[in-house]
Amino acid sequence: MIYKKYFFIIIFLFFASCGQRADLIIKPLPIPLPPSEIKISQRGDNLILKLKYPEKFKNGDPYNKLDKIEIQGYYQYVNDKDNNINFSSLYSKENIVFDNNNETIVKFKLPDKTGKIIFYIVSNYKKYYKKSELQQVDFIKPLKPPFLKKPEISEEGIILSWKSDTGFPYYAIYKNDFKKNYKIIDGLNDSFIDSNIEYNNKVKYSVTGISKQSPPLIETALSNIREIIPKDIFPPPKVTNIKYLYLQKNKILINWDKVSAKDLKGYNLYYRLGKNKFRKYNKEPIPENTITINSPKRKIISIYICSIDVAGNESEKSEIIELK
Repeated sequence: MIYKKYFFIIIFLFFASCGQRADLIIKPLPIPLPPSEIKISQRGDNLILKLKYPEKFKNGDPYNKLDKIEIQGYYQYVNDKDNNINFSSLYSKENIVFDNNNETIVKFKLPDKTGKIIFYIVSNYKKYYKKSELQQVDFIKPLKPPFLKKPEISEEGIILSWKSDTGFPYYAIYKNDFKKNYKIIDGLNDSFIDSNIEYNNKVKYSVTGISKQSPPLIETALSNIREIIPKDIFPPPKVTNIKYLYLQKNKILINWDKVSAKDLKGYNLYYRLGKNKFRKYNKEPIPENTITINSPKRKIISIYICSIDVAGNESEKSEIIELK
């Protein structure tokens, strides 16, 4: 009986020691945050919003998606007395996943008029939402995009040229990825040479006219798209300044100025004995600008040298040299 008494005392003390008071920690709710950065542009009849969000909620959870993004606002048109100033939903999209930079792009169609749009960006997550600061952006009735002509290939690169009914202060070149412009050039030009190319790889181009470059950027819709697979048909430079020296044991040392070409593979040497036809001396391209050949006995040998590139294009013949 006495053992039962001590047993209950021990149990009581154990639970009493476990009943110490602890501070209650309440984790903040995952309330969405508004975009930390907003970049706005107009392309054709589309308003494009590039939205960058913070990387974490206020409670520390990763902030990499939203249940919905909604644009709430209204339009005001130039010379329109009946402008509606009531906020309404102009655009919404669900299941938004941010990219690696915690960004997402919103694109929606504008009216075929000139005016301004006043709006909020509403970010929704679970049952919570957050509005951005009020945004106000001018837009114009879309202008006709330029017409992109057929691309041409030159030694400098791919030549692009276009025709436009409207004179624009700037043009934007788009290459392969039409989400981001590749190059912006002055409107005084109606052509552009893309020197950053890879032969035998298909590339696509488009061009837009820019009527306003300072934020927000206002440009036309993309022009017609052109494709080209550039082929290397351009031979390397001609070999010059060939010199030779007779060595012992009927050997001839030949050298020449090194050809400067990014895609140079080597050189081909052609020889002729007497009045015979020229023949290629080497089976594979000569990698350096020098070679030692055998000297035929009691015969005059004539040579010329060509440079060759990786595409197999051979240069113009060098000067013919008689090795006497």
